[in-house]
Amino acid sequence: VVSLATDKRHERRGVATCLMSHAMKIAKRLATKAGCRILLCNAEHDVVRFYEKLGFATLLNERENYVPMYCDLGEAKAPAV
Repeated sequence: VVSLATDKRHERRGVATCLMSHAMKIAKRLATKAGCRILLCNAEHDVVRFYEKLGFATLLNERENYVPMYCDLGEAKAPAV
């Protein structure tokens, strides 16, 4: 389990995209060795569109504090930085 977040002072500067690009590349490499290919994410409501652009989809109904999402690494491409 890995938690990633961007400090509010650094929003809209490409930091989150860079973090996710790196994390997705690592996850894809590990997926071939470990047999896992799904990334899970608990997205805050205001960043769901960001994750959708990265290939994540809503997993279940929205929760009060977050939206459960997933990304199939077999289909997703890491964002270009």
